[in-house]
Amino acid sequence: MKRRPMTTDELFNRIVMILKEKNRLPDILDYGLATRNVLPITNCEFDLRSNLAYGNNEGIYLDLWIEYFYEDENYRKSLGTFKTLQDSKEAMHVMAALLADFIIELNAYVRANMDDLNMKDDYLIVDIGSKTTDVVYVRNGLPIESRSITIEKAMVKWIKEIQRDMKVQTGKDIPEHEIMKVMLKETSNFPAVYAELIRGMMREKIHSLELELSERGYSLDYINIIYVGGGAVMARDHAGKYRSHTAYDCDLCANAKGYEFLANQMTGKKVG
Repeated sequence: MKRRPMTTDELFNRIVMILKEKNRLPDILDYGLATRNVLPITNCEFDLRSNLAYGNNEGIYLDLWIEYFYEDENYRKSLGTFKTLQDSKEAMHVMAALLADFIIELNAYVRANMDDLNMKDDYLIVDIGSKTTDVVYVRNGLPIESRSITIEKAMVKWIKEIQRDMKVQTGKDIPEHEIMKVMLKETSNFPAVYAELIRGMMREKIHSLELELSERGYSLDYINIIYVGGGAVMARDHAGKYRSHTAYDCDLCANAKGYEFLANQMTGKKVG
């Protein structure tokens, strides 16, 4: 399974790379820049749109974007822009040829990589935070609010429980930072037998979370699961039976990026 949807800037840059490898990027280009308004692409059923025109002050611009319909709404997402400082008739023909080459290579890439551009299956996004675990149910690349929940199980509570259980089993007060070193596989002078106890306790915590997700009605045997954020490291290193259809995005900023994606999905909607 793929870790996340391909984004608009990634698609633009991949086609640019293909054109470069085939020596199809014209020498007159000043730049080819992917969009800064990065958006996820959740299906391959889109149309490429373009605007090839002289600039107001100089050169020629080729703007590229994709459009698609979802639930009778029209969405538009920018891919990127090419520019040349030249403005002759010959330069316009060269930029028109670049547009044709981009269309050809984009069509071929989409046909060959539909799995990377489709997110039509159901996904369970699990964000293990410090105090809560947020679970977002995603269908066709969009979140389903009615099937998304928050669980009162997360890292702070787990670590305190591990400290308590270690005190019972060893009689030692184990500092939080030493427990985190074990779970993050960092160098430590911690006794190996204690480290193995902590890892076993963490496996029990992840297993307990999976059991609660199942009890909440999520079919973990079948649904694609993506753990995100700092807690994804714990899930990756201590998970069990669902690994065959589970991915781990361990980016510490994944939560913030997720909210940015949702905001961009909303602003990507074309009005009128």
